[in-house]
Amino acid sequence: MKSLVQRGCGLILAIALGLLAVPNTAAEPVTFKSASPYQLAELIGTARPSYDLAINADLVSPDVIKNAMPAFVFMHGSGGKLLRHLQYLDVARALGFVTLQIDSFGSRGVSSTVGNQRNVTAAMMTIDLLRALEFLTSQPNVDPSRIIVMGSSKGAIAALYATWSPIRRKVVGAIDYAAYLLLYPLCVAIEDGNVTSNSVHVFI
Repeated sequence: MKSLVQRGCGLILAIALGLLAVPNTAAEPVTFKSASPYQLAELIGTARPSYDLAINADLVSPDVIKNAMPAFVFMHGSGGKLLRHLQYLDVARALGFVTLQIDSFGSRGVSSTVGNQRNVTAAMMTIDLLRALEFLTSQPNVDPSRIIVMGSSKGAIAALYATWSPIRRKVVGAIDYAAYLLLYPLCVAIEDGNVTSNSVHVFI
Protein backbone atom coordinates (compact mmCIF):
# COMPACT_ATOMS: atom_id res chain seq x y z
CA MET A 1 0.00 0.00 0.00
CA LYS A 2 2.73 2.45 0.94
CA SER A 3 4.59 1.99 -2.34
CA LEU A 4 1.38 2.46 -4.33
CA VAL A 5 0.56 5.69 -2.52
CA GLN A 6 4.12 6.88 -3.04
CA ARG A 7 3.74 6.16 -6.75
CA GLY A 8 0.50 8.11 -6.80
CA CYS A 9 2.13 11.11 -5.14
CA GLY A 10 5.11 10.71 -7.45
CA LEU A 11 2.71 10.89 -10.37
CA ILE A 12 1.47 14.27 -9.13
CA LEU A 13 5.03 15.54 -8.73
CA ALA A 14 6.13 14.34 -12.15
CA ILE A 15 3.23 16.09 -13.81
CA ALA A 16 3.71 19.29 -11.85
CA LEU A 17 7.38 19.50 -12.83
CA GLY A 18 6.76 18.43 -16.41
CA LEU A 19 9.51 15.83 -16.19
CA LEU A 20 7.89 13.21 -18.39
CA ALA A 21 6.64 13.66 -21.93
CA VAL A 22 5.10 10.42 -23.10
CA PRO A 23 3.12 10.31 -26.37
CA ASN A 24 -0.57 9.65 -25.92
CA THR A 25 -1.46 6.03 -26.67
CA ALA A 26 -4.51 4.97 -28.67
CA ALA A 27 -7.36 4.18 -26.30
CA GLU A 28 -9.76 1.26 -26.30
CA PRO A 29 -13.32 2.63 -25.96
CA VAL A 30 -15.18 0.73 -23.25
CA THR A 31 -18.51 1.10 -21.48
CA PHE A 32 -19.82 0.14 -18.07
CA LYS A 33 -23.25 0.59 -16.50
CA SER A 34 -24.05 3.33 -13.99
CA ALA A 35 -26.97 5.42 -12.73
CA SER A 36 -27.91 9.10 -12.39
CA PRO A 37 -29.18 9.92 -8.90
CA TYR A 38 -29.47 13.67 -8.35
CA GLN A 39 -28.25 13.15 -4.79
CA LEU A 40 -26.58 10.15 -3.17
CA ALA A 41 -29.51 9.80 -0.74
CA GLU A 42 -31.73 8.75 -3.65
CA LEU A 43 -29.60 5.71 -4.37
CA ILE A 44 -28.99 4.93 -0.69
CA GLY A 45 -32.75 4.83 -0.17
CA THR A 46 -33.34 2.43 -3.08
CA ALA A 47 -33.52 -1.21 -2.06
CA ARG A 48 -32.19 -2.55 -5.35
CA PRO A 49 -30.68 0.19 -7.51
CA SER A 50 -30.65 -0.42 -11.24
CA TYR A 51 -27.63 0.45 -13.32
CA ASP A 52 -28.82 0.91 -16.87
CA LEU A 53 -26.94 3.97 -18.11
CA ALA A 54 -23.95 3.23 -20.35
CA ILE A 55 -20.93 5.31 -19.37
CA ASN A 56 -18.17 5.72 -21.94
CA ALA A 57 -14.52 5.54 -20.97
CA ASP A 58 -11.10 5.13 -22.54
CA LEU A 59 -9.04 2.16 -21.35
CA VAL A 60 -5.31 2.13 -22.12
CA SER A 61 -2.59 -0.26 -21.02
CA PRO A 62 1.07 0.68 -20.55
CA ASP A 63 3.58 -0.36 -23.21
CA VAL A 64 4.67 -3.36 -21.17
CA ILE A 65 1.69 -5.49 -20.17
CA LYS A 66 2.05 -7.70 -17.13
CA ASN A 67 -0.26 -9.69 -14.93
CA ALA A 68 -1.85 -7.93 -11.96
CA MET A 69 -0.97 -4.36 -12.96
CA PRO A 70 -2.06 -1.34 -10.91
CA ALA A 71 -4.77 0.86 -12.42
CA PHE A 72 -5.36 4.61 -12.46
CA VAL A 73 -8.84 6.12 -12.89
CA PHE A 74 -9.22 9.77 -13.87
CA MET A 75 -12.41 11.84 -13.45
CA HIS A 76 -12.67 15.20 -15.19
CA GLY A 77 -14.03 18.43 -13.74
CA SER A 78 -16.81 20.82 -14.77
CA GLY A 79 -15.21 21.52 -18.14
CA GLY A 80 -15.45 17.87 -19.18
CA LYS A 81 -12.63 15.93 -20.82
CA LEU A 82 -9.74 18.28 -21.65
CA LEU A 83 -6.54 17.74 -23.60
CA ARG A 84 -4.40 18.61 -20.61
CA HIS A 85 -5.85 15.64 -18.74
CA LEU A 86 -4.02 13.33 -21.14
CA GLN A 87 -0.74 14.22 -19.45
CA TYR A 88 -1.92 12.70 -16.17
CA LEU A 89 -2.84 9.52 -18.00
CA ASP A 90 0.40 9.36 -19.99
CA VAL A 91 2.49 9.75 -16.84
CA ALA A 92 0.45 7.07 -15.07
CA ARG A 93 1.10 4.63 -17.90
CA ALA A 94 4.80 5.50 -17.85
CA LEU A 95 4.74 4.43 -14.20
CA GLY A 96 3.16 1.10 -15.17
CA PHE A 97 -0.54 1.78 -14.57
CA VAL A 98 -3.46 0.72 -16.73
CA THR A 99 -5.50 3.92 -17.16
CA LEU A 100 -9.22 4.56 -17.40
CA GLN A 101 -10.51 8.02 -18.34
CA ILE A 102 -14.22 8.42 -17.63
CA ASP A 103 -16.56 10.64 -19.65
CA SER A 104 -19.41 11.31 -17.23
CA PHE A 105 -20.70 14.25 -19.27
CA GLY A 106 -20.66 12.98 -22.86
CA SER A 107 -22.38 9.79 -21.74
CA ARG A 108 -25.30 11.97 -20.55
CA GLY A 109 -25.36 14.28 -23.56
CA VAL A 110 -23.61 17.14 -21.74
CA SER A 111 -20.35 18.83 -22.72
CA SER A 112 -19.83 21.02 -19.64
CA THR A 113 -21.49 21.97 -16.36
CA VAL A 114 -19.70 25.30 -16.02
CA GLY A 115 -22.95 27.20 -16.63
CA ASN A 116 -25.23 24.80 -14.76
CA GLN A 117 -23.81 22.35 -12.24
CA ARG A 118 -27.15 20.52 -12.05
CA ASN A 119 -26.81 19.11 -15.58
CA VAL A 120 -24.61 16.36 -14.16
CA THR A 121 -24.27 16.28 -10.39
CA ALA A 122 -21.30 15.18 -8.32
CA ALA A 123 -23.50 12.35 -7.04
CA MET A 124 -23.87 10.99 -10.58
CA MET A 125 -20.12 11.19 -11.09
CA THR A 126 -19.55 9.41 -7.77
CA ILE A 127 -21.64 6.46 -8.90
CA ASP A 128 -19.68 6.44 -12.17
CA LEU A 129 -16.41 6.24 -10.22
CA LEU A 130 -17.64 3.36 -8.12
CA ARG A 131 -18.99 1.45 -11.10
CA ALA A 132 -15.65 2.07 -12.86
CA LEU A 133 -13.91 0.49 -9.87
CA GLU A 134 -16.08 -2.59 -10.22
CA PHE A 135 -15.43 -2.67 -13.97
CA LEU A 136 -11.66 -2.61 -13.48
CA THR A 137 -11.70 -5.38 -10.88
CA SER A 138 -13.08 -7.65 -13.63
CA GLN A 139 -10.19 -6.93 -16.02
CA PRO A 140 -7.77 -9.88 -16.23
CA ASN A 141 -4.54 -7.83 -16.11
CA VAL A 142 -5.59 -5.49 -13.28
CA ASP A 143 -4.78 -6.09 -9.62
CA PRO A 144 -8.06 -5.23 -7.85
CA SER A 145 -6.18 -4.26 -4.69
CA ARG A 146 -4.10 -1.63 -6.52
CA ILE A 147 -6.60 0.68 -8.22
CA ILE A 148 -6.29 4.38 -7.46
CA VAL A 149 -8.48 7.31 -8.48
CA MET A 150 -7.69 10.93 -9.29
CA GLY A 151 -10.40 13.55 -9.58
CA SER A 152 -10.00 17.13 -10.78
CA SER A 153 -12.20 19.94 -9.37
CA LYS A 154 -15.78 18.62 -9.62
CA GLY A 155 -14.30 15.20 -10.29
CA ALA A 156 -12.37 15.54 -7.03
CA ILE A 157 -15.65 16.17 -5.20
CA ALA A 158 -17.01 12.97 -6.73
CA ALA A 159 -13.90 11.09 -5.62
CA LEU A 160 -14.26 12.53 -2.13
CA TYR A 161 -17.87 11.33 -1.97
CA ALA A 162 -16.67 7.88 -3.11
CA THR A 163 -14.68 7.65 0.13
CA TRP A 164 -17.98 7.62 2.04
CA SER A 165 -18.40 4.00 3.09
CA PRO A 166 -22.23 3.74 3.00
CA ILE A 167 -22.48 4.71 -0.67
CA ARG A 168 -19.46 2.65 -1.66
CA ARG A 169 -20.81 -0.47 0.04
CA LYS A 170 -24.24 0.12 -1.45
CA VAL A 171 -22.86 0.27 -4.99
CA VAL A 172 -19.85 -2.09 -5.02
CA GLY A 173 -19.84 -3.97 -1.72
CA ALA A 174 -16.50 -4.54 -0.01
CA ILE A 175 -14.14 -3.35 -2.74
CA ASP A 176 -12.44 0.04 -2.44
CA TYR A 177 -9.92 2.23 -4.19
CA ALA A 178 -6.42 1.75 -2.81
CA ALA A 179 -5.84 5.51 -2.75
CA TYR A 180 -7.67 8.74 -3.60
CA LEU A 181 -5.91 11.75 -5.17
CA LEU A 182 -8.07 14.89 -5.09
CA LEU A 183 -7.04 17.95 -7.12
CA TYR A 184 -8.57 21.18 -5.74
CA PRO A 185 -11.98 19.86 -4.61
CA LEU A 186 -14.69 21.99 -3.04
CA CYS A 187 -14.07 22.28 0.72
CA VAL A 188 -16.78 19.99 2.11
CA ALA A 189 -16.92 17.59 5.03
CA ILE A 190 -18.37 14.11 5.37
CA GLU A 191 -20.11 14.69 8.66
CA ASP A 192 -20.47 11.16 9.98
CA GLY A 193 -16.79 10.38 9.39
CA ASN A 194 -17.70 6.95 8.03
CA VAL A 195 -15.09 6.88 5.30
CA THR A 196 -12.47 4.65 3.72
CA SER A 197 -9.49 3.55 5.77
CA ASN A 198 -7.28 3.87 2.68
CA SER A 199 -5.15 6.89 1.85
CA VAL A 200 -6.78 10.14 0.75
CA HIS A 201 -4.54 12.95 -0.51
CA VAL A 202 -5.89 16.45 -1.16
CA PHE A 203 -3.91 18.82 -3.39
CA ILE A 204 -5.29 22.34 -3.12
